[in-house]
Amino acid sequence: MKLTKETFMHFLSFTPKCLKTFVILLTIGTVACGSALATDQDTDTGSVLSKLKASATEIVNQATQKNQLLLFRFGAELGLSLDAWEAANSDLLTTRFNTLKKPHQVFLKDIEELLSEVSRVVYAAETIEQLTTDWKKDAGLISLVDELPAVTSYAPAVITPLNTESTLKISFKGKGFKHAPPKLIFDGIEASLISNSDNEISFRLDAETIVFKNKARILNATLLTYRPDKPDEETSGQYELRFKIPFMIMPKHPGNYKVISEYTQTVDHNSTFRNEFRHSSDKPALNCKAFNQRPSLPGRKMKNVRLERAWGENGRERILNANPNGFSIEICVARQNKPYLGNPPGKRNVIYTWDEYWQETENSKSASLGKFEWGKEVLIKLEKNTRDFEVTVNNNTGETIRLNNESSHPFYKLSFDSDANKLRITQQIPASINQL
Repeated sequence: MKLTKETFMHFLSFTPKCLKTFVILLTIGTVACGSALATDQDTDTGSVLSKLKASATEIVNQATQKNQLLLFRFGAELGLSLDAWEAANSDLLTTRFNTLKKPHQVFLKDIEELLSEVSRVVYAAETIEQLTTDWKKDAGLISLVDELPAVTSYAPAVITPLNTESTLKISFKGKGFKHAPPKLIFDGIEASLISNSDNEISFRLDAETIVFKNKARILNATLLTYRPDKPDEETSGQYELRFKIPFMIMPKHPGNYKVISEYTQTVDHNSTFRNEFRHSSDKPALNCKAFNQRPSLPGRKMKNVRLERAWGENGRERILNANPNGFSIEICVARQNKPYLGNPPGKRNVIYTWDEYWQETENSKSASLGKFEWGKEVLIKLEKNTRDFEVTVNNNTGETIRLNNESSHPFYKLSFDSDANKLRITQQIPASINQL
């Protein structure tokens, strides 16, 4: 199959719908892969190949920074095809590109056109589903590498804690694997070979070998294959054919969340009040007067009525009654028995203090923060009488997603139990991510 714009526009057509949706969320952006076509220039083939490999590497790097999962695999497998072609045709690297045989020119030009197309595409929903991996199934590459090993695809290229619970199986498809048992060196550790045929090989890797960090990263493993010539022990090194296999190691946590909830609550209030009461009399006998005090505002209650201060001449005071709805006091005074002053009126000033308490319904907010765990839902206990809430999700690409109780999102599902005041956040991660 020729690598044309038409074949390019079918990339990912094999992906299940749920995985396409998941990938769309993580693949919005552009990939810059160079400018002028190297194959349009009168230059040596080695220079053309170097530029193509650099563009494929740039796709891998940028895809890792933005968690662009399918693009990562696309760039990685494209690079492996170029590596296979280079290993089989190293004698052509110094040849002028425009003097190559037609099949070689077509192969490299098609890849270059594909890379150029990728650099101009915005990976949103309407385009990401139209890309295709048919290029890697093209028999053209196989015919150009003779009997040498070639890797056309591998899985998983993306490694998450979901596919490494105990052991991780890594499979490669291509050709030329039968010449000698291949080896996979992953982060300095040799994986166990569990199946081997000419077109497909599989390895098993202990999960503890893989270290997940805070951000996605590239881990370059080495696939060691062998040329078809049977080497002797002294020259075995030159018969080795090594492929650099990039893996995207996803972050330890797929993102973090923040939940802001709005709720009504009944708040208890207390405050202290005071009032001054006065009474005077010029009568010789005690003259008593009652005073009533009610709460400062309707709906409030009173307690702890107490005398704070009293002053004056020839008088007394007392509390007649006190309850939550108010209190009454009595002040009694008589004229002063001071003939030398003309028996002036008696006076009494008192200050009483009391506490008022009441409840008010107020609007409040609370915040809950945390990190997602791969494949696990989040259960958050919200406040009683929650009226509304907003969930802010930050994934590891810097993208911010805001959700509420009415939101519909293909990657996150919210469910709120108003009776139990519990919010459940479910990550809808498709199982097919393990096949990337």
